[in-house]
Amino acid sequence: LFFMLGLATIFSVMGAGASALGRLLRQNQGLIMLVGGSLIIIFGVMSLLGRGFTGVKDQNQDAQPRSQTIGGSYLFGMTFAVGWSSCVGPILGTVLTMAATTGNVFRGMMLLFIFAIALGLPLIIISTFFGRASRQSIMWRTLRGKGWNLTLFL
Repeated sequence: LFFMLGLATIFSVMGAGASALGRLLRQNQGLIMLVGGSLIIIFGVMSLLGRGFTGVKDQNQDAQPRSQTIGGSYLFGMTFAVGWSSCVGPILGTVLTMAATTGNVFRGMMLLFIFAIALGLPLIIISTFFGRASRQSIMWRTLRGKGWNLTLFL
């Protein structure tokens, strides 16, 4: 639940920001597209040359496992929302455009809050019903792509 609230917080802030800055973004759309496109090209070339992003490396791999807290779940939800933004890009872009054109910050926040609830609800349902299921159950094997053994005869 707190993971989803963290997710909703980030998307609601995005909605408020889109509503408040919508006019400014529309005025500078050409420049933003030029800079954004240039960054995508640069990152693509970096990836092709093997200079991609490796993420944060944990120097203390033998440390004790961290305990799970409500604050940690909330922070993880916020982080997940930022990282997931590129995965839900087309739909998120549409909802952000709707928020930007409303002219009302509260309405923009509510649009993105409802969007976050719709994204988080399947995750809550899965974690509620399948979180304690055996990792060898048919559901978990199916999610990993190993639900059924198929033999192909050539």
